[in-house]
Amino acid sequence: MTANDEIILDIDIEKELQNEIPKLKSILHFILENENYLVELSSHTSCVGNLVVNLKTSEARAEKLKNELFNLVESNNFLLVEKKLTVIGHGEFYPLIKCECAHCAEQSHQHNDRVVIKLIPILPSGSAKPLKNKFAQSLKDEVEKVHLLILKLKSQEK
Repeated sequence: MTANDEIILDIDIEKELQNEIPKLKSILHFILENENYLVELSSHTSCVGNLVVNLKTSEARAEKLKNELFNLVESNNFLLVEKKLTVIGHGEFYPLIKCECAHCAEQSHQHNDRVVIKLIPILPSGSAKPLKNKFAQSLKDEVEKVHLLILKLKSQEK
């Protein structure tokens, strides 16, 4: 694993996560050995189904992956790993393959339904740009705004 890597786990996270333990251990090793990186765990769904359900499903998948990483962490490293991880559920908003949902091939849906592990460089202290904690919070704030907007739109539909 190296900087600027993006790992896509093309698996059923509910059933096949145990098969990915070597990759997860590699991610943990990277986190512990490279203090200048934040790790983003993001989950995506296809456009099949309800928009709100897809958001919740993607959040739950990303959380499950985070919890599995935490299960592999030795207790003395837990806080370090915890502060370097950020979890985001994107739902169907960032498809790899863009198509009209009703006309998408099943394979397109499968490619869009994924979990991504991204390594994000942290800028050094004294930099004019925000540091990791501000970046992570900003990212979470933006996702929360999208979630609230979707919930508001859904409630107006009723």
